[in-house]
Amino acid sequence: SPDHFRPLELEFEYDVSFIGACYGQRPAFINYLRKYGIRVEAFGPGWPNGLLPEREMVEVYARSRINLGISGIGYSLKETCLKGRDFEVPMCTALYLTSEQPDVHRVYEVGREVVAYRGKKDCLEKVRYLLARPDECAEIRQAARQRCLKDHTWERRFQDLFSLVGVLDG
Repeated sequence: SPDHFRPLELEFEYDVSFIGACYGQRPAFINYLRKYGIRVEAFGPGWPNGLLPEREMVEVYARSRINLGISGIGYSLKETCLKGRDFEVPMCTALYLTSEQPDVHRVYEVGREVVAYRGKKDCLEKVRYLLARPDECAEIRQAARQRCLKDHTWERRFQDLFSLVGVLDG
């Protein structure tokens, strides 16, 4: 919903944020970035910052220079899927850096609307690159929001579904 997941004009507070439960490979991934000097704040069950209400999640997206996604399923980083965050963050005109995986290419132009990494080392390099280029990040944020408004709203999804089943014309 673009009314809920919307841009907020807030000052950056976090270099990198991650919202999601603390389990599996996630703590090691976050700690790897921290070990190399990246300031990462993690929110969700099991992290010291704890669970956030949805309203506060939108504020964290807005306050983060980079919002980190980890697309792994369960305890695996090799099995991946799209997640709600893959749409929430860009809809908020927030920069999204997520795991490289086939489905993200189906819904975004990677590199222009979202950024993807292949593993911890590549993620670290991309974080450093993005933090050093605020103007490029601003362009990516705007492109992501425009893509979401065009293709990733609930209204658009239902239009596509109804057209597919023949309830609506084209």
